[in-house]
This record gives sequence, C-alpha cells and structure tokens, in this order.
Amino acid sequence: MARVAAGSAEAYRELSSMYLGAVVNYCNRLLRNQADAEEITQEAFVRLWKAAPNWQPKATAKTWLFTVAHNLCVDRLRSMGRNDELQDEAASESVRPSRRLDQLKLATAVRGALEQLPERQRQAMLLSHYEGMTNAEVGQVLGVGVEAVESLLSRARRTLRTLLPSPEPN
Repeated sequence: MARVAAGSAEAYRELSSMYLGAVVNYCNRLLRNQADAEEITQEAFVRLWKAAPNWQPKATAKTWLFTVAHNLCVDRLRSMGRNDELQDEAASESVRPSRRLDQLKLATAVRGALEQLPERQRQAMLLSHYEGMTNAEVGQVLGVGVEAVESLLSRARRTLRTLLPSPEPN
C-alpha cells in the first residue's frame, strides 16, 4: 500500500492481480449478478487507489478491499430490496457423471441451506470458508470482534447441520 500511495501503478496492478478474482467472486455470491459484482469490485479498487495516500495500516489491503466491497454490496442489495440474496458456486470437478450429479445435488443443497441462514451468519460463512479469511479478517470486514465472528460461525454451522442431509457412507 505504501507503494500504491506513492503512485506506483505496478504496485496497484500487483494488488489487483492478487485480490481481484476473490473480490469479484465474493460480490457475485452476495449479489447473484456478475455484472453488478464486477461493477462493485471496480468501485472498491478505485476507492483503494484514491484512499492510498491516506492509508493507515489498521487493516491489510485484503481486508480493507473486502470491507469496502462488502459494504458496497450491502448498499446495493438494500437499494434493490434484496438483503437476503446469495449465490454459491457448484463444484466443477468430477470423475464420472454420477459423481458430478452428486456434487451438483450437494452444491444445490448447500446453496439452499446458506440462503436460509441469517444475513450476518451467511456473510461470515462466505468470508471464512469461501474466501479463506481468518476470523480476525472476517471481523474486520463485518465490523465485529473475533468472538462475534466465532459465534456467528458456530450458529451457522449448527443450523447447516440441521438443514443439510448427513453424508452417505461410500
């Protein structure tokens, strides 16, 4: 960020290449619209560029970007009256068609179960499990403490266990 703040386009490109795909994916999961996700991601990166000269290292560039993108997504959902929408991606690798079908069924079940979670639990699960963030990073994005994140994730997992079918033994 110090290099970006100094006007380094190369440093900005490096940050973009590291986080662009993950931010777009997160936004797409929240918004269920690829075009909106790309637009919001672009806005988040523009804000990063503009905010770089005043950067205070209270958070990493990654958590700062996700926080900005998260807030932009929430604002977009509120303006559209779609606070509870979310999209998950199906697993794409398979060995045989029956396995692919099983994977798609499971992905559909997970997506449906995630959609039934309260918004904050759903957001915590997406950031933690799909974006690979630590609980501290999730807390920064959501504006809550680590204990609150742990509670959100615990409640989400408990609910998901009741909503999802038990795995069948092979």
